[in-house]
Amino acid sequence: MKTLYSNDTYTYRLCSKEELLENSQFVDDITEIIEKSFSEEVKGSGANTKKILARYEHIVITFVKATNEIVGYCFLRFHKDLSLLNYSGLSVHPSHAGKMIGFKLAKISWQMFKAKHISFTTQNPKIYQLYKLIGFKLYPHDFEIDISVDKTVSFLTKDAGRFCRKRLVFFDKYDKCLYDSIPVSKDKKIDEYFSNGLKFDDNRQSRNAFLVIGVPSKKMKKAN
Repeated sequence: MKTLYSNDTYTYRLCSKEELLENSQFVDDITEIIEKSFSEEVKGSGANTKKILARYEHIVITFVKATNEIVGYCFLRFHKDLSLLNYSGLSVHPSHAGKMIGFKLAKISWQMFKAKHISFTTQNPKIYQLYKLIGFKLYPHDFEIDISVDKTVSFLTKDAGRFCRKRLVFFDKYDKCLYDSIPVSKDKKIDEYFSNGLKFDDNRQSRNAFLVIGVPSKKMKKAN
């Protein structure tokens, strides 16, 4: 494991899937985060967690220094030819929410690769807002898609079923909504964008998801 950042309470490490899979407590910790973060329909189990971990070569983990407990994860795929960093999963245990762990996980992950483009799939406007807070410019609010980004969209959706290229929406992406009620952000425009684009029902649920494309701001690139 490689330490990427550390403060008084948490340590952020780049881990291999083998290092995580070999430790049953690590698997249990990640399983608990999944169970606590998503709806009752997203049932967690050690077996399912192992299948998830086995997909990724790059995994950034947040450990509690005092106990070595895992309280946050970020699953990554980096596509070198496109200089694209795909955030395939990012979550923090609810008992450690509000401590900027998700912010740090996402930012540290980008700093490793300095990718020209990022992407992630989400139903959650708070996740969208998080990446904007880090400094990423996100389509469609901050920029128009150019040729290089259009290639990224084509790559990410080449095997997609019901995908709306104009709105960057995957229809029926999930069998059931990932949340009991999709969270609300602090930005009314973003919330409306998600509600209208993903067609929330009366319970703030949807089976649809956005494909979000982003680029680092000039400030981010200058700082690195």
